[in-house]
Amino acid sequence: MDYWMCIYPIRKMKKESKAFRFKSFEMFDHQSTMKIGTDSILLASWLNWLGKGHYLDIGCGCGIIALLLSQRFPGSKGMAIDIDADSIHQTQSNIELAQKTLQIDASCIDFKDFAQQSNQKFDLVVSNPPYFHNSLKGPKAKRNQARHNDSLPFDAMVCGVLQTLSPDGKLALILPSFEASVFTEIAEKHGLHLNRKTCLSTRRGKEASRWLMELSFTKMDVQINELCIRNADNTFSEEFIGLTGQFYICFD
Repeated sequence: MDYWMCIYPIRKMKKESKAFRFKSFEMFDHQSTMKIGTDSILLASWLNWLGKGHYLDIGCGCGIIALLLSQRFPGSKGMAIDIDADSIHQTQSNIELAQKTLQIDASCIDFKDFAQQSNQKFDLVVSNPPYFHNSLKGPKAKRNQARHNDSLPFDAMVCGVLQTLSPDGKLALILPSFEASVFTEIAEKHGLHLNRKTCLSTRRGKEASRWLMELSFTKMDVQINELCIRNADNTFSEEFIGLTGQFYICFD
């Protein structure tokens, strides 16, 4: 289990119904290499976009980000890609389960290949990308593929974004603080500039362990703020509830 995942009533419901329930849909993640976690939900809640046009979800896993974006921006059209066939099958199943006219296509393809083959430009590129580098791997090869960036190093990801992002588009992603700093340095060298970042901590008073980031081809003063998930007394913070309350049924 992703240690970043908070224990919500949603997790308890999963044991009973084998589904994660959100306000507008339910979904499964048992076939996907990457499970539903707070990182993806926060990213989909936090990113600043008008919702008009096309978005690309890189490494979509079970399709959680794409489905949440379809709820936030019902007029948008999405492309969800993943290198793992089972994850794409799970995404397609979750799109069908939503029983809505969702404009989301899902394809099993490596992002590097997609960037070279596709002529389409996206108004938003979003990702909760793999980030482990030269670190100890576990026994499950597919899980390693989803969590380690061997198949998609940061420089390759940036080059792919340069090929797929529209001139006025945005790149939104979440990474651990150190990896986020490395990514932004690489991106800056290629003309992708950090415009906005939120330093994310699990509890008020703790050091930030994640960055939520927006980058674009436009250079501007970086907007920086902080967000904690829980207060010192272990209750959820008002800012976290304000962001994710549109999705979580426990925040009615």
